[in-house]
Amino acid sequence: MIILSLKGKAIPESCGELSQALNSMLEDVRDLEGCLSCCCYRSVEDNDHFFFVEQWATQKHLDEHMRSDFYGAIQGAFKILTEGFKIELARAEDLIKK
Repeated sequence: MIILSLKGKAIPESCGELSQALNSMLEDVRDLEGCLSCCCYRSVEDNDHFFFVEQWATQKHLDEHMRSDFYGAIQGAFKILTEGFKIELARAEDLIKK
């Protein structure tokens, strides 16, 4: 399993728009072949921080997703509506070893 996460701090006046944009894409991503999970989180400590976390069965599935319009839209929302964002990839087995 591969975990893809996008993390960013929303521009304060864009919190609602970012939340709506990300939430509108959840079901579409979940329906893609190889998607094991897709969730959007908002920090309880700082309401401006958003986390979009996806779990993929294989690298092939993740690669296909990263070439899709859905991924472009998710990344676009983070580019436009945050002060900056970070993308992280991790394999589940690497996280378990730590």
